[in-house]
Amino acid sequence: MDTSLLADAFVSVMRALSLACVGAGAGISLAEALRGLPICAKRTGGGAAAGRSESRPEMIRVEARHTFPVPVSEAFAYITEISHWAEYWPDFVRIQYPATARWSEPGDMVTLVLRLLRRERALIMQLEQLGKDALVTYVSRQEGLPDVRHERYFRAVPGGFEYRLVVAFEPRRGLEGLF
Repeated sequence: MDTSLLADAFVSVMRALSLACVGAGAGISLAEALRGLPICAKRTGGGAAAGRSESRPEMIRVEARHTFPVPVSEAFAYITEISHWAEYWPDFVRIQYPATARWSEPGDMVTLVLRLLRRERALIMQLEQLGKDALVTYVSRQEGLPDVRHERYFRAVPGGFEYRLVVAFEPRRGLEGLF
């Protein structure tokens, strides 16, 4: 499989989602971060403010889809193999603690170091689900930011596969939410 095409496309989609999650801090609007990509962003929840009696926090959910001319099994193996992450994670610096980094069953954890806003930041990721050739879900944690839930869907289509990314998080409250 020619992984360079796959890696280049994943970089574009991952960069857009990264910017969407930290864009306000960089002075970039969600619309600017996602321009040109088939991405849907919406708010869900809202509790009493949305006319509901329960108090559910408002969530921001960002979705992106992209079809690749690669068999789903090859793409899934590529994406879930830690040794490939440097090829497509935007602003990848290194995997922290590589000797203990695992990504093959629920509960596994990997800490990535990424360059965000000109500084190295640790992104702690914990795997929740791994359904071969179909689904990966995980939670990421980063100091000073809300936890983010990630869903990656893989679906075979004629001539390749559809890759659907979903990122959901609770926006920060108060003045922090503006930056």
